[in-house]
Amino acid sequence: DGQCPLCAYEMHQLKKRDKQGVVELIDIHSSAFDQSFGAIGLAQARARLHGRLPDGQWVYGLDATHHAWRAVG
Repeated sequence: DGQCPLCAYEMHQLKKRDKQGVVELIDIHSSAFDQSFGAIGLAQARARLHGRLPDGQWVYGLDATHHAWRAVG
């Protein structure tokens, strides 16, 4: 959620450390979110963090955060 200061800060920190470009971050308020995650509504996206692993598996909340940080080192 790019409108959440804490979320925006964490996204910025992840991008800064993602030297290999392995993590794709999509703001829930962007048109890219609607195109990529149309099945997930805004209310659902606001309720908890969603992440999708390279194999297509969905992870949520702290698990999504853990996988993102692990991916960037």
